Amino acid sequence: MKSFVFISFIFLIGCQSTQNEDVARFESKCPTMSASEKGSVNATSSPVFRTNPKYPISAARERIEGYVKFEFDISKDGNPINIQVIESYPADTFVYVAKNSLSDWKFSPVIKNKAAILSKCHSVQLDFVFA
Repeated sequence: MKSFVFISFIFLIGCQSTQNEDVARFESKCPTMSASEKGSVNATSSPVFRTNPKYPISAARERIEGYVKFEFDISKDGNPINIQVIESYPADTFVYVAKNSLSDWKFSPVIKNKAAILSKCHSVQLDFVFA
């Protein structure tokens, strides 16, 4: 009986560790920033122009689904800058196409005291799923 419990425990631990094996996680720069460093974030910092990423052919053939989470800043002109991958699954499958797509987006500039400002620490997740 003890060996059955031990083997079951090892099996569960092994399954748990392989479940997240393909997730790539990176450290966020935002939690360490003060509120004044982040700038003002408001509802007008939503995208006004988006391009959808192209599904990688190899992932489409194998019907692989996943996502990429990004953190980025919005320039005074409304362009996403300093784009950083925070998490992706499967590890690097969608990062290239997702980052290229996000870099083409355009946002409403963040306004503070009637002037556009650099706004830091925005985030977005791009999902890759079959409809």
